[in-house]
Amino acid sequence: MTTDSATPPSAPEASLRALQMQDLEILREFKRICEAHSLRYYLGSGTLLGAVRHKGFIPWDDDVDVEMPRPDYDRFSRLCATDLVSGFSWHTYLTDRRYPFMWGKLMRDDTELRQGPTAHLDIQQSIYIDVWPLDGISNGRLSEQIQRGFHKWSQIRLSADLIRPGLRGLVARSWKLVPRRLVVTLCEWSARHFSYESCRIVAHPRALYGYRKECMPREWFGDAVPQQFEDMTLPGPARWHEYLTHVYGDYMTPPPEAQRMSRHESTIVSLPDEPDGSGAPRATHPKHP
Repeated sequence: MTTDSATPPSAPEASLRALQMQDLEILREFKRICEAHSLRYYLGSGTLLGAVRHKGFIPWDDDVDVEMPRPDYDRFSRLCATDLVSGFSWHTYLTDRRYPFMWGKLMRDDTELRQGPTAHLDIQQSIYIDVWPLDGISNGRLSEQIQRGFHKWSQIRLSADLIRPGLRGLVARSWKLVPRRLVVTLCEWSARHFSYESCRIVAHPRALYGYRKECMPREWFGDAVPQQFEDMTLPGPARWHEYLTHVYGDYMTPPPEAQRMSRHESTIVSLPDEPDGSGAPRATHPKHP
């Protein structure tokens, strides 16, 4: 984000930039572990777009997305138990009984961040980066459709306690009749049933842009291409242009001014230099991009 040196940023801008700086510190810790253990990972989604178009954060974005082939994601998960420096923690549906997502979050413990649909949950609420596993997708048409349906159902069940409006929320809560432990067990089996290395198509467990846009040829990732992101050089997918075009279309043209908003409704409650939360920057960001 660029501002005139004589004009300090507004309160919402200052809060957003403070959040981005915390994201960067978490990303540095993630990068440290991955490089120490030769783990594959890639910038993804809006973080990849920010690297290509802005050489850093999209100015109105408030999070970081990285993607890992499932075998590397599993190794990273295990390493977090022993290799994370003090002050950071790793959270998944295996570590937190009420964690509502199918992907992991690396958090900075001495912060607090609450976001609309999850703010009420009894889980750690800290500034984080999203770490998405890339899973193999079946090459068979029928089995791929079954896999897609199971993925959608599993995410609805895991996130049944999220705040959703009207009938959508009622339907989601009804899935709580299915034991969570069973869903987690099936998710773990499904994630590794189709080997990442042998599948032509891979995807991560997200539906933000629609299932089809989350599925991509595995060869698009391949050998990483360095990308500048703020003050770091980080790996992007080998076919980053195809990736971004597939997800965003004309990705080099920013959206209209009125649409330049975060997709999260977030309130920064406390930052590391204000451990009691008093006087901490606060900001609410609209939900839609």
